[in-house]
Amino acid sequence: DGIDYYDCAATTKEFGPEVIYKFTVPSVGHFRAEVTDAYGDDIDLHLLKNPQVTNRVASGCLDRNDMKLDVPFLDAGDYWLIADTWTNGSGSDLAGPYRVSFDWQPYDAWVETPIRDGVVWRRYQATNFYGVQNLNVLSIASTASADLQPAKHSSCATVADRLAPLSAYAGINGVAESSCAVSNLLRADGTTDATTSSTSERRAVGWDSLSAISLEWRSASSDWTTKNNAVGGAPSLVDGGTASPMENQTTSANSSTDTSKLPRTALGLSATGDVLLVTADGGTSVADGFTSAQMADA
Repeated sequence: DGIDYYDCAATTKEFGPEVIYKFTVPSVGHFRAEVTDAYGDDIDLHLLKNPQVTNRVASGCLDRNDMKLDVPFLDAGDYWLIADTWTNGSGSDLAGPYRVSFDWQPYDAWVETPIRDGVVWRRYQATNFYGVQNLNVLSIASTASADLQPAKHSSCATVADRLAPLSAYAGINGVAESSCAVSNLLRADGTTDATTSSTSERRAVGWDSLSAISLEWRSASSDWTTKNNAVGGAPSLVDGGTASPMENQTTSANSSTDTSKLPRTALGLSATGDVLLVTADGGTSVADGFTSAQMADA
């Protein structure tokens, strides 16, 4: 407990104990960190370079936050991540157990993280691919011992919110509407929560197992009762390995939603039959988002 203040937040009291993590990055990249703690505890994160401590004040602080750090274009070098304990107005140190997760990602290079046998998380932070972009891909081999499961949720829940209730270890959020309502085909374990759009046919993915997955155009307001699981959406982005955004089989995708740069979600199959769950961030300082045609090209 040698630090009480940081020069990036000179009046914030961090009188409780701190834990210091040192790491080295080999090239410029994107750094993220997140801390979780129990109710009533308050552990804050501080990122420092070339730190010096004088009279219990740490200098060299680049950024701090009580929950998450998100630092793009972090230069190569040595850094210190410090988890310190906040002190409230009554002088109580809100110390307690916590968990820190942190990640550094280089630019313009794929980073692979094995999740389970046959399941791989791939990430790509682009600096000049239709702008700046942040792509994430969950690749699931057809031979993986995994259960690919659609799941309806009744609110705008995050993936992190839903993992534990579903006993899942990875996932993506596939709802694009601001209301977070399901507006297209969704069928899970033989139960249909929603049929395809009432206005037009939609392309859908149906499966009974990872080795038995089909892609089909399904008519408006239709179910897919011959499959245990199915999801549909629009537009269809790729057909036979060729980028071809289509609203339906005869109409190209050219609405204002298609031509605007937005966050995107996609589900598809690789040439070898692997399932690809893809997300592209948008509308942030590190991700412009894609049009439908750009997402198809990605």
